[in-house]
Amino acid sequence: MHIEFNFNGYLPDQYSKHATSEFLTQGIPTHSFPFTVKDFPENTKYFAFSFLDHDSYPLVSFSWVHWLAVNVEAVSGGISENLKKTSKTAIFGQNSFASPVMGLTDTNITWGYAGPTPPNADHKYTLSVHALSEKIDLKSGFFYNEFLDEVQKKSIAMAEANVIARI
Repeated sequence: MHIEFNFNGYLPDQYSKHATSEFLTQGIPTHSFPFTVKDFPENTKYFAFSFLDHDSYPLVSFSWVHWLAVNVEAVSGGISENLKKTSKTAIFGQNSFASPVMGLTDTNITWGYAGPTPPNADHKYTLSVHALSEKIDLKSGFFYNEFLDEVQKKSIAMAEANVIARI
């Protein structure tokens, strides 16, 4: 199983802090990028994925969670752009913008995709995708630890890919 993007090198601006206003919510990029999962197991019905910034660790003392989703349809392996608006089955978890430190409460920002906003340098982000043969039982607004617990129980295959976002 592997992940493919329709861009090379850097994440296109429309999915990061450089996006135009139509792709931002209160200054945060909330329009997710598309990608494709290839060569996933035949019995895959759904995907679960996380999008993390491990380069944030020196700045905030943890890896920043930018996107959590489970129960994303695996019909063709294609994950559509702006998934929160296009998927009928996906359930979204809380990202790190939901942290009390950030003070944000708008679930349009804190649940689902909140794209890269690297403050100090280009950052490398890790997209981890899990193939699932059945749905995961989580409710909207779940946390990363809950994601890990459930995915560990039900993942039948996994792939990771890195994306760079510019400062």
